[in-house]
Amino acid sequence: MASFLHDAIDNILQQDYRPLEIIVVDDGSTDNTASILQPYIANNQIRYIYQPNLGQASARNAGVKLATGDAILFVDADDLLPEKAVSTLVHALEGLDDSYCLVHGEMEVFDDLTGEVLEVSKFKEISKTFKRLISERTNLFHACLIRKKAIEGVGMFSESLRFSYEDYEFILKLFKTCKFLSLDQVVYRYRIHNASDSRVYNKERAYLNMRQHRSILKRILKNESLLTKIAAWKKHYFWTGMDFSQYDRKLSQEHLLISWLICPWDIAPLRFLIGGLLKRDRR
Repeated sequence: MASFLHDAIDNILQQDYRPLEIIVVDDGSTDNTASILQPYIANNQIRYIYQPNLGQASARNAGVKLATGDAILFVDADDLLPEKAVSTLVHALEGLDDSYCLVHGEMEVFDDLTGEVLEVSKFKEISKTFKRLISERTNLFHACLIRKKAIEGVGMFSESLRFSYEDYEFILKLFKTCKFLSLDQVVYRYRIHNASDSRVYNKERAYLNMRQHRSILKRILKNESLLTKIAAWKKHYFWTGMDFSQYDRKLSQEHLLISWLICPWDIAPLRFLIGGLLKRDRR
């Protein structure tokens, strides 16, 4: 990720909102991250902390503890912000009472090589209800400005979720405690490149994601309605069924079948299940 650091920091420094505190948490990098950051440190443009590789949740918690501002926007080292993104989010949050802890916008996904915008993720409908939020695999977290006291109030990020879903669980915990405001404006630019999580995926990662997502649902859904539980587990088995289609065909088929049996009027899992069976029969 070090190759993107200049772009990320310069991009944030160009934001029109002040005062702006930039905290860079180095989670055990083994590349030239520290040397890249030296000019920014020397010019007092960033605060830098190094820690052993403890995972994203730990790194984000470390940054929150250092932050002196009232609100925090998390930016990954390979991503960017559109012009005026920070000021747009801050002014929106400042206009709200304390029952609101989070303002989010939309997220633009772009290809690093071509610069082409691949999609614009809109989260307005997803963030309206807990049932919808827990049922989707969403990157809403990236496009958020969050009150620091709200982050602390839900116990920060779960460091037991070292490799994935720590942001998903965090957003769910927040939603249970306060209101979200949605803006119809792109406030985050998510970069797709050869080393990004969306492209670096394998069987072991798929199994890990499945286990971690399942453990989150078991904790979060305990006191939820039956309809919310049905929606969440249906999507869990659908997404894991899709994830394993290229790694474990038997497990993929089992999960797609379970997803359909949970909610038989939704034929999407059945369609993919039949499609997979037909492909197998042609071989």
